[in-house]
Amino acid sequence: MDVLRASFIDAMAATPTAVTLVAHRNSEGLRAQTVSAIASVSADPPSLLVCIHERSPLRERLARAGELFTVNVLQGGQEGIADTFAGRSVDGFGPYDESRVAWQTSTLGAPIVPDAAVAFECEVQRFDTLGTHTVFLALVNEVVPPRAANPGLAYCQRDYRRIGDDQKGDAQ
Repeated sequence: MDVLRASFIDAMAATPTAVTLVAHRNSEGLRAQTVSAIASVSADPPSLLVCIHERSPLRERLARAGELFTVNVLQGGQEGIADTFAGRSVDGFGPYDESRVAWQTSTLGAPIVPDAAVAFECEVQRFDTLGTHTVFLALVNEVVPPRAANPGLAYCQRDYRRIGDDQKGDAQ
């Protein structure tokens, strides 16, 4: 199993993923975490899948149906935000330092990164645990349209990558 696990980790490192910041606010305050495991589930109704590690304080916050949160797709140039909310101290900010972002608010009151490439306000519908992560299925209540000058930020080969419009592949 150790060989399979190592092979799986290396294979996933070679798989580009969007860099997102999942954020939630309640009476206890704001919690946000950098997350790469998100996916579109359906357009009818608009819905997303979000995976959060079992040890994350954010996981406990979202583990109730009806909880509101945002998925903020970060853009090129927001690597420092991604690092801060991945638990690293960078640029004078401590791990998970919410002052790193000048938060805005969605229509229903969920926290939004102002210069994200795009943001989704979501509502937890259901969740289940598989291995070390909880998989949340959420309906999208609002899409905060793309506002960014730069395209989304990706993570691949254990480093950030900026996605450029001039890098489109040829259809074969």
